[in-house]
Amino acid sequence: STQFKFGLHTTDINTKWVLRIDADERITEAAKNDIIRLCNENENTDVNGLVLRFNVTFLGKKLYHGGIYPFRKLCIFKYGIGDIENRNMDEHIVLSSGRILEVPSDCEHHDFKDITSWINKHNWYSSREIIDYYNRLNEENTVQGKMDSIKNFVKFKIYYKLPIGFRSHLYYIYRYYFKLGFLDGKEGKIFAFLQAYWYRYLVDVKIFEHEKMNKDFEKTGDLK
Repeated sequence: STQFKFGLHTTDINTKWVLRIDADERITEAAKNDIIRLCNENENTDVNGLVLRFNVTFLGKKLYHGGIYPFRKLCIFKYGIGDIENRNMDEHIVLSSGRILEVPSDCEHHDFKDITSWINKHNWYSSREIIDYYNRLNEENTVQGKMDSIKNFVKFKIYYKLPIGFRSHLYYIYRYYFKLGFLDGKEGKIFAFLQAYWYRYLVDVKIFEHEKMNKDFEKTGDLK
């Protein structure tokens, strides 16, 4: 979020709309045409943001189950109306006013690197996640911070209220069985397992370590 804010507020942006896209994301030809049409149609309306839909490729396979598809993200907004949350993890674009539309055609999200890189990245994510977790608790205890999305409401008001360890197990059951992740074959099982029993459980372990051992937060720095 710090990098994005720097680019947004210190560069000379002179366009009506701003697009945020990551290096592992691709806009398809169909989505491009939809984006151009919607931006032109809503240049002077109260539609100030566009949500992109992504299909996620993992281990060379597109995943369509497990609650993964479509992965939605607000990526396009009118300059001066959209900004990004100042958070360590899961930061979102937020609008100060207006409505949001969803681009109907899919874009693509590719995981280009190998599993070792995925594990290293999510270890780095987990250290940032617990900082965000405690920041959120402090906000709630002081100013009763507002939940800014359904995802964050579920995460902080439901998921984190469950016992450590048990909640990651429920997360796996939810994704793999209830959201039909098993229909994506071996890749779907690996993805659901790593998300639950590597990433989410690792976050729990670091929270436990911090509270039991009074361990300082890791200085994560940049992702290598």
